[in-house]
Amino acid sequence: MQESELSRVLSIQISCPHCKRQSQHIVGYLIKQRQTGCPACIKPIDLTGEPWRSFLDRFDTALKELQPLYAAVD
Repeated sequence: MQESELSRVLSIQISCPHCKRQSQHIVGYLIKQRQTGCPACIKPIDLTGEPWRSFLDRFDTALKELQPLYAAVD
């Protein structure tokens, strides 16, 4: 997977399943990872379940499609 510039600058909020706090995470990082950490409680957030993988795969596809348009808007 080639990382797009958009994947490095866009972030999304994730709710921690442990402490329920929300935190911002860079999309490109999440796409490549199997888990991320909650900055509040330091516990891992699992990204391997079907809902997460499906969401991140679709997000990755959309970013790849948008990248040429983004690059053209110099």
